[in-house]
Amino acid sequence: MQELLTSTRLDPYLALFLGSLSLVAVVWSILWLYFLPGGRGLWSWGPRGWRIPMVLAGILPVALAVLGFLPIGQTVQRGLSFAGAGLGLFGGLSLGFSAWRRRQSFKNFVPPLGPRLLNLQKGLRVQGEWRLMLTSDPHFDSPTSDTGTSLALLRRATKIPVQALVILGDFVERGIAGWGLTLKILREGLGTQVPLVPILGNHDALFGGHKLFLKAFPQQQTSSGSPWYYTWDVVSAEAVSVRFFVLHLLWGTETFDQAQHQWLERSLAETPPGWMKVALSHCFFASSGWTDGQRRPWFDHPETLAEVAPLLEAGGVSLVVSGHQHHLEYLSYRGLRYAVVGAGGAVARPVTHESPASLWRATRNKGSLVLVGTPQGLELIFEDEWGKELHRVQLSPKT
Repeated sequence: MQELLTSTRLDPYLALFLGSLSLVAVVWSILWLYFLPGGRGLWSWGPRGWRIPMVLAGILPVALAVLGFLPIGQTVQRGLSFAGAGLGLFGGLSLGFSAWRRRQSFKNFVPPLGPRLLNLQKGLRVQGEWRLMLTSDPHFDSPTSDTGTSLALLRRATKIPVQALVILGDFVERGIAGWGLTLKILREGLGTQVPLVPILGNHDALFGGHKLFLKAFPQQQTSSGSPWYYTWDVVSAEAVSVRFFVLHLLWGTETFDQAQHQWLERSLAETPPGWMKVALSHCFFASSGWTDGQRRPWFDHPETLAEVAPLLEAGGVSLVVSGHQHHLEYLSYRGLRYAVVGAGGAVARPVTHESPASLWRATRNKGSLVLVGTPQGLELIFEDEWGKELHRVQLSPKT
């Protein structure tokens, strides 16, 4: 090796150029992640263990190549230059190949036959009482999730039966994989009997997975023109009619831009008189939870409660249903009722902080919320995956 380093020449500037390839690839990758849907939320709320290795992968080759300029002996100098150039070339090519492979997988993904989707523009038109099931966070492809529970919930939806099933996100674990399995499980559990309303979750959107979400669940035209936030209606001749507001909130309010803000205010104001208003969101608002290793509060979300909740309160919303937290809970915060329904199959974290807004909670049960429209208003029935009733609440229209 010493003879090779002594006899082989590598221009230090060429070594610096090759070493910088990894830095360029790392910077590009970080910017790409940051500007994806939910990217700023991933940076603020996601795991942080990947950051130091990622930064080192970009800086170390450049640092070694720069040291190759120092007059510290020909063998050492060339060794540093070769190390920087080699690591930079390897890092740049590796990240470039990963990006190419990811793009090809997106392009070549052909979704298998999935469930029937609800026509969002038509909504539901019923004569009397109606029922919807709402659940979230099945994480179908995760090795730690309970797929049997998720499948039982799907079959429960067909047995009740409900007019539609709403899943508020996190169908998959890593965004870029698991969609074929997800569609097969949904098809097996629901068949074509119960239409599905799928909502994007933070895990679904990881690494550009939002593109695969749209392939798996091809959306028709929505009321807003966006596939991420829109309204849809349940209209009944004899029971309460409800307008549902699907919000695009993944980790927090990083996706709540001015366009969505204006759409929400306008849509709340345009709801027909006498109808109840229900908001649907992947990310939670009021909730019990825990504090993570970075001392971030995974309870009573500081962003959504401060920035979005006041709009819902002023707009006359009666209920907000969300996932993200892997348990069942019912809460009341500043006069607005909240239901957490993220117990669709994923492992639940131990709750170490009980929200002052909490009225009822089940942290060990998997299950769903069955929403019943009656002439008097909404009936909220929390059930486990086998249909055992856990909690029941009546909710009257706001006057």
